[in-house]
Amino acid sequence: MDYLASLGTTITDGLTKFKDVIVASLTVGSTDKPMGITLYDEDTGEPYCVKVKSGAMVSLAGACELASAGSSTSDVTEVPTSDVVPLADTTPPMITIIGANPAEIEMGATYGDLGVTVSDNVDSNLGYTASLDSGPELSQGDGLALDTSAPGTHTITYKATDSTGNTSMAERTVNVTDPGASATEEESASTTPNE
Repeated sequence: MDYLASLGTTITDGLTKFKDVIVASLTVGSTDKPMGITLYDEDTGEPYCVKVKSGAMVSLAGACELASAGSSTSDVTEVPTSDVVPLADTTPPMITIIGANPAEIEMGATYGDLGVTVSDNVDSNLGYTASLDSGPELSQGDGLALDTSAPGTHTITYKATDSTGNTSMAERTVNVTDPGASATEEESASTTPNE
């Protein structure tokens, strides 16, 4: 027992406690004895029992009940559904730009933006807004009109927000080029006599 204690392990009344655990895989409970993990709030120090209920992570105020090796699931008190507090969603949506970034288009051509895809860890079918050069936000980029009458660089900003208010943004750069300008520069360079 002293050896186990030197490793940070104690066994009391059939309950084993470890100081540090590093594992490749960890199973808590079983199908006939579902369990949770007690975690302590960093700010308040209060215990919370974290478990999975109907496929969703939930957090219950208080420590998880310990089930002894000889107890059955009928010995474990069922927590009323009204006491279940879902874990807060703090993960913003993921925006993936479709097509080239930066995008190149010749002066005078019509630019058709390919848009983005949006995925989220909780919500599905999230939309997005797009704005051109810090202009108004347009739903799904509808009506996004990029002026290609002159060479220049434009920025399209995409924004997506999930149901809990987590927001993410991504930008695409669009370069409008003048193909005639580079031909004129090459022609000028090749016809300049060496002095």
